[in-house]
Amino acid sequence: MGTGGTAYLHALPDTDAFYPPSDLTDSPAVEYVIYFPEPDTYTLWVRGYADNADADALNLGLESFDSGQPQQVLDLTGLAPETWDWADQSTSGQAAQVTVQSSGLYTLTVWM
Repeated sequence: MGTGGTAYLHALPDTDAFYPPSDLTDSPAVEYVIYFPEPDTYTLWVRGYADNADADALNLGLESFDSGQPQQVLDLTGLAPETWDWADQSTSGQAAQVTVQSSGLYTLTVWM
């Protein structure tokens, strides 16, 4: 993406509602193309700013670039309110991890 410093995405409107992974069709999203050099299990980290404790979660999806179907969809939570913070946990308390079956291009979708 080539950004750094003070650049960020701001998802609006923030309604303090959490969409479960099964109900993401109406949620704003951004997509990134990522190259994974080898099959493995990867932990996903997100750096974000939560306005309050109700705004500390988002959903992530990873799909193979040529499959057209989400390979894995998971939630991520744990951003501390009112500060820039890193998070890597799902709402179940486990690490937010995806398993990549083969090397290649993948699309990472981040839903608000």
